[in-house]
Amino acid sequence: LALPIKRFESLGPRLQDAREQGLQVVAAAAEAPTAYWEVDWTRPTVLLLGNEGAGIAMTLRDHVDIEVRIPHAESVESLNVAVAAALLMFERRRQQQAP
Repeated sequence: LALPIKRFESLGPRLQDAREQGLQVVAAAAEAPTAYWEVDWTRPTVLLLGNEGAGIAMTLRDHVDIEVRIPHAESVESLNVAVAAALLMFERRRQQQAP
């Protein structure tokens, strides 16, 4: 599994550029209405992951096409960002390999 990773000083305009080029922007958010497996991960995608405490900055949410949640036990406050990333990237890979 190889994914391109890029860093930018200002992410909002880059997300808008990505959307204009046909990429979907997906953000992980604890309160999102959509479960992560309901997204079409076969599409070209920008994945946003926030930190475990504050999540994704509100200023970036305007640039997001869909927010997804990773269901977990009620006793768990949040998942480690590396664990969340692994689950989401695994789902992308699973969907891409489906017949």
